[in-house]
Amino acid sequence: MSGSGKLFRIVSGINGWSLVVVGGLSLLISLISSAWAGVAISLAAAFHGFAELVLRKRVLRGDSGAARWMALNQIGLAASLSVYFTYQFVTLDGEALSASMKSPPLSDLLMLYSEPTRSQLLDTLPLLVGAFYGIVAGVSWVVCGGTAILYWNQR
Repeated sequence: MSGSGKLFRIVSGINGWSLVVVGGLSLLISLISSAWAGVAISLAAAFHGFAELVLRKRVLRGDSGAARWMALNQIGLAASLSVYFTYQFVTLDGEALSASMKSPPLSDLLMLYSEPTRSQLLDTLPLLVGAFYGIVAGVSWVVCGGTAILYWNQR
């Protein structure tokens, strides 16, 4: 087996199983806490992981066309994550976020800063969280995009 074939076997196995396991555990936690957006992204992650494992088997049996579907599955995963992060940002409750920062232990940490700095941090907190979601979405596109390229070029 070539070096790229070994890399494909390792990456696709780890990706598929980690998505299925993390999706399943996340689904359980989301159901217990009635977090319906969490249920949706958990199901999406598990679906993408299951698709990855099924398509991986086809590639390992010699169906090179399945590798292209695996690449598209990675793009679908990045899109699913981006929709989830966008939803989380749009539904972000700034007041609840600020209230959580005013309770221990986070309030104790904030007390290390001067009053003007604390106020500025609390005022910009929703923007900072939004930037975080944007960065995480961008990273997911880079990682899934790189994986999609690996899969697309698999023969």
